[in-house]
Amino acid sequence: MKTIFRVIAESHAFLSRTACLGSMHALNRGIEIEAARESQRLTSQIKVGTYTLEVKNMYRICFEYADFDGGGLFVVRW
Repeated sequence: MKTIFRVIAESHAFLSRTACLGSMHALNRGIEIEAARESQRLTSQIKVGTYTLEVKNMYRICFEYADFDGGGLFVVRW
């Protein structure tokens, strides 16, 4: 199952190959991910360049990204 996150970022856009459910919004120097899996909501924050993060319910989210000019897409997987 793949879901694409639309990214709002000042000068960054991110793209990856696999995804999980959810939506995200860029923050100043990090990204806040609000992801939903089944009936659970996960909320955490990642820094640009970080490849793994631990969320409140101990799910582990792994991702890859690439930089592009202007707006773009960011996809994560777990």
